Amino acid sequence: METGSGAPAAKRALRRQLLAHRAGRPAVERAAANRLLAKRITARFAGLLVAAYVPVTDEPGLVEHLTLLRSRGARVLLPIVHGRHGALSWGWYDGPESLVAGPFGLLQPATAATDYTPHDADLVIVPALALSPTGARLGRGGGFYDRALVGIARARTLGLVYDDELLDDVPTEPHDIEVGWVCTPSDLRRVVRRE
Repeated sequence: METGSGAPAAKRALRRQLLAHRAGRPAVERAAANRLLAKRITARFAGLLVAAYVPVTDEPGLVEHLTLLRSRGARVLLPIVHGRHGALSWGWYDGPESLVAGPFGLLQPATAATDYTPHDADLVIVPALALSPTGARLGRGGGFYDRALVGIARARTLGLVYDDELLDDVPTEPHDIEVGWVCTPSDLRRVVRRE
């Protein structure tokens, strides 16, 4: 695993590779995988306060899994992006009609919540391009989640990836957040801690 001065270049190269692979994933395969992801998440985390995200393009997950979580008693917070490198605020998901267009082609709540943040959540679901069995996470490179989740216990974070994006090694830097749960279409598990 690259963690030294070569990590930024290794992360960029791996991002390019993974994004190209995702772009080529057949829609039928994505749809089947996303149904399995939704089933795993809702079966385990129904009824909780969950901070999540609305997937873009070919990211794992669906708006429908957020609706399914809500139908099973979960309260769902979603990020609101402010500018290219700004902080995230969070708003309530009240169904697909509660979302508006945001930066980077994202869908997000129209208004920020004033009563809760991800620090209050029972579980924080984060996007990832790759995860390792030890919880190392490779995001898209903007650092939004790395900044927003400082101080949140690793045990309360979950990363979503397709099965072939769970890699033995993921390059990391000291500021990269790690997740406590890994969810793929074929498995949901707590991570194995590094020694």
